[in-house]
Amino acid sequence: MHLFDDLIALMAATIWLIHIVALVRAKGPGRTAPLLVAAVGLGATAVVHQLARHVAAEVSFGVLAWLLLVPGWLTRAASRALRTGRPRRAELYARLAVVLRPLPGQRMALRSMRLSRRFAMRETEDVDAAVEALGLRSEGERQAYRLAFLSWTDRFDEMVEMLEDPRLRRLALVHPNLAGAVVVAVGETQGEVPLLRLVADLLAAPWMRRRGIEVGWGLAVLAAYAGAVDVVRRAARAYAGQLSLGRIAFVVATAEQRVGDVAAAEQTLRRALVSERLPANRARLEFRLAHPLVPATDMLADARTRIARRLRSRMVLASLGLDLAAPAPVTRGLALLVAAAFAYQLQAEPGPLLDAWAVEAPYRGEVAEPVRLLSYSLLHLNGWHLGFNLVGLLLFGRFVERELGRVAALLIYLGGVLGGGLAFLAVSDVVGQQAIGASGGVMGLFGATVARIGLDPELRRPGAGRRELIGLGIVAAGQLAIDAFFAQSSGSAHAGGLVAGGLIAAIVMIGRRTKN
Repeated sequence: MHLFDDLIALMAATIWLIHIVALVRAKGPGRTAPLLVAAVGLGATAVVHQLARHVAAEVSFGVLAWLLLVPGWLTRAASRALRTGRPRRAELYARLAVVLRPLPGQRMALRSMRLSRRFAMRETEDVDAAVEALGLRSEGERQAYRLAFLSWTDRFDEMVEMLEDPRLRRLALVHPNLAGAVVVAVGETQGEVPLLRLVADLLAAPWMRRRGIEVGWGLAVLAAYAGAVDVVRRAARAYAGQLSLGRIAFVVATAEQRVGDVAAAEQTLRRALVSERLPANRARLEFRLAHPLVPATDMLADARTRIARRLRSRMVLASLGLDLAAPAPVTRGLALLVAAAFAYQLQAEPGPLLDAWAVEAPYRGEVAEPVRLLSYSLLHLNGWHLGFNLVGLLLFGRFVERELGRVAALLIYLGGVLGGGLAFLAVSDVVGQQAIGASGGVMGLFGATVARIGLDPELRRPGAGRRELIGLGIVAAGQLAIDAFFAQSSGSAHAGGLVAGGLIAAIVMIGRRTKN
């Protein structure tokens, strides 16, 4: 054990030293705070290793995770803050990321956030100076940032003029972050024939198969100019917590104008103007109010259908993520129940609790025995066991609850728990062997997730859906293979929960199709 602790501590210290060397060699100001953080991290690793070796591995692993993972989380948080209309917060997050990892990519993100804040606050409209301030060497990157900054200033004519260059058009179509801006520029200044051409280009773009808010929202903007108002309104509800109210209202009002509902568009815009405080977003809303679009013609009917189908599947797949802010009361309730049971387990005598709650082979038929097929899911070996199950529960439970409903999510989880317990009893041949953990329920939700995607042609046909299924299949195969070689008892519970959850989800989906 000491050898493992020593290796972890040595790894942590080595990474801290590499980090310090990179900081010393970095050019420019702003290295004092990062160097101080790195020195403290290196010192903490050494001190803990000497004074508390029994927790040295955990502490070293923690500081490693802090150094390697937190800057990436902060950068993503900065991007989200910028999307939701909080440019000052975005700059703060980007600055903190630089303090932890002041390498060129992180510094570039900070410079980009600073300039975006200035455009968002209407403190500048000098696009050329902003691009020069970034210090980019690649002409392609310079043009991409120029398009992005022009979109902040609503200079659509200049953007369209840039897009007339075939190289720049190809460049814009390989950056999902630019999709929405390009669609707005074309939709505001060009006719329906150029818009149809843009639809074809975007739907065929390789990045359209990726996950992410930029891809989904780019499709929503495209749907708005095509006049698919119903799917745009659903997208607005789906992305409400991930984008600013001003951006969402602009796109919804655009879709309403494209179907000739001028009154609804005006109401949407005026309601958003009451609460929107970001100058750039207010200017965009006022522009839409002063420049209403003409209704879309039947020339775009086929494009509307194609975009709407792709956007619906995109919104479903985008919900497969660990977004704790999204509403999911059943999933949260189950997570709290499992966590509370573990807290009770920590202060109780382990032996009697296992004898009372765990599933034990063989099945004896006692009165209390059926209750064990549920209660065993509340016990866990340790914090790691609990943590992995909670992550799986929150990840797949949210998706199932959103797509199949709260009642179905609860039934699938309980069905997975029951299926896992029964599979364990059917396979285990060791008298007195016990099974504990929420893995059966989590695997039930996992199976339901696979069924939801795999049984829906609109989800499994796009590249993104196929990749999700392949990824989920690899995870399931890896889990079951590990179980087969190292933990046969839990492997049977995992397999039983997976099958039970998938079957219940399939029944729910078939029932819904029959009703419709």
